[in-house]
Amino acid sequence: MPKLILRCNYLKNAPPSHLANYMNYISTREGVEKIDNTCGLLPATVKQKELIADILSKIEDADRMHEYYDYLQRPTRENATEFITQALENNLDIIAKKKNYIDYLANRPRVEKIGTHGLFSNEGESIVLSRVAEEVANHPGVIWTNVISLRREDAERFGYDSAAQWQALLRSRVELLCENYKIDSRNLKWYAAFHNESHHPHVHLVVYSTNPSEGYLSPKGIDTMRSTYAHDIFRQEFMSIYEKRTQQREQLKEQANKSLLFLVQQMQSGICHHEKIAEQMKVLSKRLMNTSGKKVYGYLKADVKAIVNGIVDELAKEEKVAECYKQWLESKSEILHYYKDADAEQLPLSEQKELKSIKNMVIREAVRYGEGYLYTEDEGLEDLETEREEMDADDSEVSEDMAEVLADYSDAEPETEEPDSQEFYAKWTDAYKEAREYLYGTSEMEPDEEAAYEIMKEEAEQGNAYAMADMGKMYAQGIFVEADKAKAQEWYEKSLKAMLIVEGRKENTYLEYRIGKMYQYGLGTEENLPEAAKWFGMASSKEHKYALYSLGMLYLHGKGVEQDEEKACQLFQRSHKKGNPYASFELGKLYEAGRGSERNTDLAGKCYRVAFLGFLNLEKKSRDDTLWYRIGTMYLQGVGTEADEKEAEKYLRKSADYGNTHAAYQLAKLYIRQETEKRKTNPEEIPDYEKIRQAFKWLTAASEQGNSFADYALGKLYADGELTAKDMEKAFYHLHRAADADNVYAWYKLGRLYLSDEYKNIGRAVHYLKLAANQKNEFALYRLGKLYLAGEEVAKNVELAIRYLEESAGVGNQYAQYVLGKVYMMEKEVEQDKEKAYEYFRLAAEQGNVYAVYFLEHWNDMPHPDLLLMATRLMHHLENILKDDVSGKKGDRRTGMDRKLARKIRQKKIAQGHARDDREEMVQTQ
Repeated sequence: MPKLILRCNYLKNAPPSHLANYMNYISTREGVEKIDNTCGLLPATVKQKELIADILSKIEDADRMHEYYDYLQRPTRENATEFITQALENNLDIIAKKKNYIDYLANRPRVEKIGTHGLFSNEGESIVLSRVAEEVANHPGVIWTNVISLRREDAERFGYDSAAQWQALLRSRVELLCENYKIDSRNLKWYAAFHNESHHPHVHLVVYSTNPSEGYLSPKGIDTMRSTYAHDIFRQEFMSIYEKRTQQREQLKEQANKSLLFLVQQMQSGICHHEKIAEQMKVLSKRLMNTSGKKVYGYLKADVKAIVNGIVDELAKEEKVAECYKQWLESKSEILHYYKDADAEQLPLSEQKELKSIKNMVIREAVRYGEGYLYTEDEGLEDLETEREEMDADDSEVSEDMAEVLADYSDAEPETEEPDSQEFYAKWTDAYKEAREYLYGTSEMEPDEEAAYEIMKEEAEQGNAYAMADMGKMYAQGIFVEADKAKAQEWYEKSLKAMLIVEGRKENTYLEYRIGKMYQYGLGTEENLPEAAKWFGMASSKEHKYALYSLGMLYLHGKGVEQDEEKACQLFQRSHKKGNPYASFELGKLYEAGRGSERNTDLAGKCYRVAFLGFLNLEKKSRDDTLWYRIGTMYLQGVGTEADEKEAEKYLRKSADYGNTHAAYQLAKLYIRQETEKRKTNPEEIPDYEKIRQAFKWLTAASEQGNSFADYALGKLYADGELTAKDMEKAFYHLHRAADADNVYAWYKLGRLYLSDEYKNIGRAVHYLKLAANQKNEFALYRLGKLYLAGEEVAKNVELAIRYLEESAGVGNQYAQYVLGKVYMMEKEVEQDKEKAYEYFRLAAEQGNVYAVYFLEHWNDMPHPDLLLMATRLMHHLENILKDDVSGKKGDRRTGMDRKLARKIRQKKIAQGHARDDREEMVQTQ
């Protein structure tokens, strides 16, 4: 039994009907409604039962009333009275004249009166009952009499036990009446009265047009009004249902085949090999190539539509699709039950009008296939991009800086006495060691910036090149003093000059490494990466572990030297053997991705473990935010150790408290995930927003100090709506600031945003993607390759596309490897080369690319690979259609209305006198 019942009858010059004998009963209605509690629980009388039988035989749909359902459940005198009274009242159009009907609605017992009667209409419209009654009585056209009924408990829960709430609802939905009764808004007349019945409060709604020839109500219109009123009244419960379904989706990710979301996600995994669908798509493609006009289902000939329907129904036979469609129908039925005593119609998938976009999806894919479209099958790309971004965004900056900060002074050359006449020296003197302990702290002692500054300044003024470099750092970062870039650069210049003089007097391996760092970061000089590589090379030839590592990073990224991953790997191996945990970490990454060496996950795991233990050992000797950050992220990601969020939070929090923006960003992400998971398990628990606010505060403060990663992090969080409400204006502001500071990840993020439909600007997208690609960003290289290969939004350039894709594939991008495999196999864009194709598919398959695996398994039996993968593609598209339908994303964003229908309604409203920019809410009519 539905929770809301809407009856729609009509009057037209109605004489007294054959049910006139019931008039006496109605005329005594007031007495009947005064239920005697002493006999209310007694069984219905024989006369009541006879009357009920007569009503059921003569009044259509009387058996679908709330009151009749209550009577069947408990056939008492009270429930019989309720049913008889309401059945007759609902059908006064059969037994009464129109004038009497209006008078009755306005003055009947228990009507909630507004002034002298209970009628109401549009706000501000005064109602003279006698005039309205006369107008209705003399109206030559059709007059509709509607009854909207609720159960008492529902009316009380949602506030529909008073006329005021019904007035607000009906007045807000006047456009609904115009649309479904097909009445011009200028001609519409409606009146209503609320009757506060004890069991089933209801409202009577009279609707007609001042133009007698206008007005028509179809069964579809009745369903639309039922649906709309039910969504308005039960909005909170509907939201609860949607929220419950959302929670179920998350929970059921771990419970196979028990939820809609799980099923549609299953569609996206693996390959669907369906030869019949492939053959049908081939036939459809040929037919469509010979079809002129729009390639849309509604415009096609009947026999072509039949092919499309056959493909859709064949697709529906797939187990995952069938189960998913079943869940979809159950979901629709749950909502439908609020206003209709029926389940969603069990139609074949091809006949389901609400999912008509599936047919056009089939047509679109057939057309693409016929035109030779190159499919890239890159679902999962964005997830991988995000994951890699968070692991790699700051690796080089953090680790190289740490190598300088934490370089053990035991690696320096043995100290020798120097003549007092020397102006400069480079020594780890006792005073310098003490100053560094105060600057960075130890495991037993907190940092003391004032003491560090005083001792460091004295040591620097005496000519110690190392102390000069630290003075530059203190002014650069505002440690104890106001940040002053000019003074910082002045100290760095003194330091570099002193280092070069001292090293010129006597060759010093450690000093060569430190000079290389000065040129690498542009400290005291212009950034000069080739010069940095020269100095690192000098120190590396003597096996200095940090120099080996720093030179390896330059070769890895092609900075100052020609990129050579194999050489980088060799340098990391040498540094790793000498106990540098940073080299161990980078070596693990190369083994894991198969870059610079054969892919070896076992060796990668061992290197990560060595790196983790090495970082823990370094952490015992010093307090450093970048080291805490490294340990925290390894705990967070389970790299080199078991994943442990508590330990991760502890180290990241310490790092963030020292102003490390990378740590603040990871903390923000961690807190968001923790709060999300907490709400899933206990929706009633109040979220701990203080943690998130703190992380946001750290990032904002760092951004104001010009930290490019902080700007990148804020831009990404604003764009994704993770840390705060989505705010694209702020997102672009921070991302552009980071991009201006040469942040490669900001370049790539901006490139992706400008590629999206919402913010599309191909010129800007290509500009930022190229900046990122120049820094060997594998994803930027891949997306540029796709753009130039497709030639849809930029001029087609196959040679350039292949170059970008090969560069991306060269740094281990599985999607680029897969696309190149198809390009060399298909003999369309380049000359066929099956040997190259097989090798690229092999590389992609080794990284788990299911499509590449499929091609390798079917290497000798594929007439056309894209055709055999067509069913898989269709299932992926179907997944998105069902997801959007469940989440309400389809059609018009503001109302959930089909775009074409929304446009028609706007045109009609303009024709009816509404302003062109009228933003009055439209009602969903699907």
